[in-house]
Amino acid sequence: MYELSVAMGHESEAVTNKVYAHLRKRDHSAKRAAFSAFLAQQSTTPAPVAAIRG
Repeated sequence: MYELSVAMGHESEAVTNKVYAHLRKRDHSAKRAAFSAFLAQQSTTPAPVAAIRG
């Protein structure tokens, strides 16, 4: 988006984002899949919990 901001002569990238944000790709399926794979590799054994009494 920065390159577009400079090319269009906008004052800042924030201005460009407001005008052209609807054109950005919003498919996050690859990121969700990578995160799911990461979670699947983690240990599923819960950490021991000790009760705290005052």
